[in-house]
Amino acid sequence: MTTPKTIRASEPRELLALIPFQLGFHPTDSVVLVSLRPPRRRVGMMARADVVDLAADGMGEQLSRNLTAHLASDGAVGAVLVLYTDDVEGGIEDLATTAVRRLADAVSEAAPVDGLWAVTGSGYHRLSSALDVVESFPIDDLAGSQVGSEMVFLGSAVAKNRAALGRLPVAPAQSRRTAERAARDWRARRTEPGWCEESVRLWRREQRRDARSGSGRPTAWGRLAAALEDVTVRDAVLISLVPEADGFPDVSYGTALDDERVAWAISAIVDPTVGVPPTPEVCEPSRALLKHVAAHSRDGSPGALTLLGVIAWWEGGGAEARIWIDRALEVEPGYRLALLVSQALDAGMPPGWVRARRAG
Repeated sequence: MTTPKTIRASEPRELLALIPFQLGFHPTDSVVLVSLRPPRRRVGMMARADVVDLAADGMGEQLSRNLTAHLASDGAVGAVLVLYTDDVEGGIEDLATTAVRRLADAVSEAAPVDGLWAVTGSGYHRLSSALDVVESFPIDDLAGSQVGSEMVFLGSAVAKNRAALGRLPVAPAQSRRTAERAARDWRARRTEPGWCEESVRLWRREQRRDARSGSGRPTAWGRLAAALEDVTVRDAVLISLVPEADGFPDVSYGTALDDERVAWAISAIVDPTVGVPPTPEVCEPSRALLKHVAAHSRDGSPGALTLLGVIAWWEGGGAEARIWIDRALEVEPGYRLALLVSQALDAGMPPGWVRARRAG
């Protein structure tokens, strides 16, 4: 997800308006750590943790150290902590106080804490170092901020909560049975010559159909679920997401050149030297199609779930990516591409184009 303008620590309203769009959902009972980077204390990395986890003995200390390490790796020269809680009237509850103080103490060893804020359903509040409310402002101010207005204009949506990020469309029973029959038949044809090429052409046709409208064919979704079990087809779909690689999957398979193209596509997503940002015109219909494939798959389709995680991570949606990747690994614990993305998420590594912009 791109940021509509450079946000700095001196613009707390804009920063607070940006957080839900950057995370992809409205945080609840959470603390969000925001990195401030040179030059001029620009907003950098954002990371969220549950209040209950930060407040827990043992887990809270380790989590605080992990978040501080990500802050340091982001080159932070300062930080802002934002508590999301139900209410601050009468003071912040003990659990939240423990969580914020623990994280603030850990962060202060790497960078000064330049701001403490609390966001509730009715307002946002500047806090003192003792976590007392110093100033309060109406929550509607955030919707009227420049960032909020620009993100809405750009079509960005914020999920109600974290769980809503990983929601799949409902697959009616008849539609699911049709898809499962189609998957069995398509899987049985896997040894036929040209099966991979035909599977990729099917992906291309359904991708152009734009599943966001809800139109589509359960037969096609079932076939794609079976096709994505093949790593070659999955990698061709991955390549199709990268604009500069358009057309690559239409070549023959099993050659060294194909391996080079897969490596190039991965570099375009991961490597800051050649990384390119995602294209909404490609990623949005692809995301919708992959959701239908996963929803109509008996086993959940680890290939589709992993590709959903790749798209979310590429767009900067680490929280959403984690949901898809964890779900893929529940279906198939050793799924290699999911494990690689999981390692990137664990390390707090952003996609290549984001790292390139930060370096610039």
